[in-house]
Amino acid sequence: MALFVESQFSNTFDVPEGGSTPAHQNDSVLLQLHDGTVVLVFDKLSTGLKLLAFMRSNSQWNVWGSDDVIFVSIGAVKGLVMESSLTNQKLITSYLPFMLGGEVRWASRTTSLVLSTTDALKSVGYCHKSELPFSNNLGLRAAQMQLIDWNYQANPESSGAGSLLSDPTPLRYDFTQ
Repeated sequence: MALFVESQFSNTFDVPEGGSTPAHQNDSVLLQLHDGTVVLVFDKLSTGLKLLAFMRSNSQWNVWGSDDVIFVSIGAVKGLVMESSLTNQKLITSYLPFMLGGEVRWASRTTSLVLSTTDALKSVGYCHKSELPFSNNLGLRAAQMQLIDWNYQANPESSGAGSLLSDPTPLRYDFTQ
Protein backbone atom coordinates (compact mmCIF):
# COMPACT_ATOMS: atom_id res chain seq x y z
CA MET A 1 0.00 0.00 0.00
CA ALA A 2 1.29 3.44 -0.93
CA LEU A 3 1.87 6.06 1.74
CA PHE A 4 0.15 8.61 -0.51
CA VAL A 5 -2.51 7.81 -3.10
CA GLU A 6 -4.10 10.14 -5.62
CA SER A 7 -7.56 9.90 -4.04
CA GLN A 8 -6.21 11.68 -0.93
CA PHE A 9 -5.90 14.94 -2.88
CA SER A 10 -8.71 16.97 -4.41
CA ASN A 11 -6.35 19.63 -5.77
CA THR A 12 -4.56 19.61 -9.11
CA PHE A 13 -0.81 19.73 -9.55
CA ASP A 14 1.09 22.81 -10.66
CA VAL A 15 2.04 22.91 -14.33
CA PRO A 16 5.28 24.56 -15.46
CA GLU A 17 5.29 27.08 -18.29
CA GLY A 18 4.96 25.21 -21.59
CA GLY A 19 3.85 21.97 -19.91
CA SER A 20 0.57 20.10 -20.05
CA THR A 21 1.03 16.59 -18.63
CA PRO A 22 4.16 14.95 -17.16
CA ALA A 23 5.56 12.36 -19.56
CA HIS A 24 5.80 9.74 -16.80
CA GLN A 25 2.83 10.77 -14.65
CA ASN A 26 1.88 7.15 -13.90
CA ASP A 27 5.36 6.06 -12.73
CA SER A 28 5.26 5.07 -9.06
CA VAL A 29 7.76 6.54 -6.60
CA LEU A 30 9.63 3.96 -4.53
CA LEU A 31 12.21 4.53 -1.80
CA GLN A 32 14.66 1.86 -0.73
CA LEU A 33 15.55 2.13 2.94
CA HIS A 34 18.97 1.37 4.41
CA ASP A 35 17.80 -2.07 5.61
CA GLY A 36 16.88 -3.08 2.05
CA THR A 37 13.10 -2.76 2.39
CA VAL A 38 11.29 -0.78 -0.29
CA VAL A 39 8.48 1.67 0.47
CA LEU A 40 5.89 2.68 -2.10
CA VAL A 41 5.70 6.40 -1.33
CA PHE A 42 3.45 7.63 -4.17
CA ASP A 43 1.19 5.37 -6.21
CA LYS A 44 2.14 7.58 -9.17
CA LEU A 45 4.10 10.73 -9.92
CA SER A 46 0.96 12.84 -10.29
CA THR A 47 0.16 12.09 -6.62
CA GLY A 48 3.56 13.45 -5.57
CA LEU A 49 3.04 16.55 -7.69
CA LYS A 50 -0.38 17.07 -6.09
CA LEU A 51 1.20 16.82 -2.62
CA LEU A 52 3.82 19.37 -3.69
CA ALA A 53 1.08 21.79 -4.82
CA PHE A 54 -0.90 21.14 -1.61
CA MET A 55 2.18 21.89 0.48
CA ARG A 56 2.81 25.15 -1.42
CA SER A 57 -0.76 26.36 -0.95
CA ASN A 58 -0.65 25.53 2.78
CA SER A 59 2.90 26.83 3.44
CA GLN A 60 4.21 23.42 4.44
CA TRP A 61 7.77 22.43 3.60
CA ASN A 62 8.07 19.02 5.25
CA VAL A 63 5.54 16.19 5.45
CA TRP A 64 6.15 12.92 7.27
CA GLY A 65 4.76 10.03 5.23
CA SER A 66 5.52 7.55 8.02
CA ASP A 67 8.05 7.07 10.79
CA ASP A 68 10.58 6.18 8.09
CA VAL A 69 9.82 8.63 5.25
CA ILE A 70 9.95 12.43 4.98
CA PHE A 71 8.88 14.49 1.95
CA VAL A 72 10.59 17.88 1.64
CA SER A 73 9.46 20.63 -0.75
CA ILE A 74 12.27 22.44 -2.56
CA GLY A 75 10.87 25.79 -3.60
CA ALA A 76 7.54 24.12 -4.49
CA VAL A 77 9.24 23.05 -7.75
CA LYS A 78 10.85 19.79 -6.67
CA GLY A 79 10.25 17.36 -3.85
CA LEU A 80 12.76 15.20 -2.04
CA VAL A 81 11.58 11.89 -0.61
CA MET A 82 14.04 10.63 1.96
CA GLU A 83 14.45 8.04 4.66
CA SER A 84 14.30 9.60 8.11
CA SER A 85 17.79 8.39 8.97
CA LEU A 86 19.90 10.32 11.44
CA THR A 87 22.03 11.73 8.61
CA ASN A 88 19.02 12.85 6.56
CA GLN A 89 17.34 14.40 9.60
CA LYS A 90 20.54 16.28 10.34
CA LEU A 91 20.58 17.47 6.71
CA ILE A 92 17.11 19.03 6.84
CA THR A 93 17.60 20.54 10.29
CA SER A 94 21.03 21.99 9.41
CA TYR A 95 20.22 23.21 5.89
CA LEU A 96 17.32 24.72 4.00
CA PRO A 97 16.90 23.40 0.43
CA PHE A 98 16.13 25.93 -2.28
CA MET A 99 16.36 26.40 -6.04
CA LEU A 100 19.05 28.69 -7.45
CA GLY A 101 19.27 29.02 -11.22
CA GLY A 102 17.65 25.64 -11.79
CA GLU A 103 19.91 23.87 -9.26
CA VAL A 104 19.05 22.41 -5.87
CA ARG A 105 21.24 24.14 -3.28
CA TRP A 106 21.37 23.95 0.52
CA ALA A 107 21.67 27.06 2.73
CA SER A 108 23.01 26.63 6.23
CA ARG A 109 20.47 27.60 8.88
CA THR A 110 23.20 29.05 11.14
CA THR A 111 25.89 30.46 8.79
CA SER A 112 26.04 32.13 5.39
CA LEU A 113 27.15 28.91 3.72
CA VAL A 114 25.44 27.61 0.54
CA LEU A 115 26.34 24.10 -0.63
CA SER A 116 25.51 21.59 -3.35
CA THR A 117 23.52 18.51 -2.37
CA THR A 118 26.69 16.40 -2.42
CA ASP A 119 28.61 18.81 -0.18
CA ALA A 120 25.68 19.30 2.20
CA LEU A 121 25.34 15.53 2.63
CA LYS A 122 29.08 15.14 3.21
CA SER A 123 29.01 17.94 5.82
CA VAL A 124 26.40 16.12 7.92
CA GLY A 125 28.33 12.86 7.89
CA TYR A 126 27.08 11.02 4.82
CA CYS A 127 29.63 8.34 3.96
CA HIS A 128 29.58 7.99 0.18
CA LYS A 129 30.48 4.82 -1.66
CA SER A 130 29.44 5.81 -5.16
CA GLU A 131 30.54 8.30 -7.76
CA LEU A 132 30.14 11.94 -6.82
CA PRO A 133 28.72 14.47 -7.27
CA PHE A 134 25.10 13.39 -7.19
CA SER A 135 23.19 14.47 -10.29
CA ASN A 136 19.91 12.52 -10.32
CA ASN A 137 18.04 9.63 -8.69
CA LEU A 138 20.55 7.00 -9.79
CA GLY A 139 23.07 8.46 -7.32
CA LEU A 140 20.59 9.67 -4.70
CA ARG A 141 19.26 6.14 -4.19
CA ALA A 142 22.50 5.33 -2.35
CA ALA A 143 21.62 8.06 0.17
CA GLN A 144 18.05 6.70 0.52
CA MET A 145 16.58 9.65 -1.38
CA GLN A 146 14.46 10.24 -4.48
CA LEU A 147 13.98 13.60 -6.17
CA ILE A 148 10.65 14.20 -7.88
CA ASP A 149 9.59 16.92 -10.26
CA TRP A 150 7.83 17.32 -13.59
CA ASN A 151 10.60 15.29 -15.32
CA TYR A 152 10.63 12.32 -12.90
CA GLN A 153 11.26 8.86 -14.29
CA ALA A 154 11.04 5.74 -12.14
CA ASN A 155 13.95 4.15 -14.03
CA PRO A 156 16.12 6.81 -15.68
CA GLU A 157 18.49 5.50 -18.34
CA SER A 158 21.42 7.69 -17.33
CA SER A 159 22.53 10.32 -14.83
CA GLY A 160 21.30 12.98 -17.25
CA ALA A 161 17.69 11.72 -17.40
CA GLY A 162 14.66 12.16 -15.14
CA SER A 163 14.62 14.51 -12.16
CA LEU A 164 17.92 16.35 -11.97
CA LEU A 165 19.57 18.28 -9.15
CA SER A 166 20.73 20.80 -11.77
CA ASP A 167 18.34 21.31 -14.68
CA PRO A 168 19.88 22.43 -17.99
CA THR A 169 16.58 24.22 -18.65
CA PRO A 170 15.04 25.20 -15.29
CA LEU A 171 11.38 24.48 -14.68
CA ARG A 172 9.48 27.78 -14.50
CA TYR A 173 6.17 28.14 -12.66
CA ASP A 174 3.86 31.12 -12.29
CA PHE A 175 2.54 30.87 -8.72
CA THR A 176 0.89 34.32 -8.87
CA GLN A 177 -2.34 33.05 -10.44
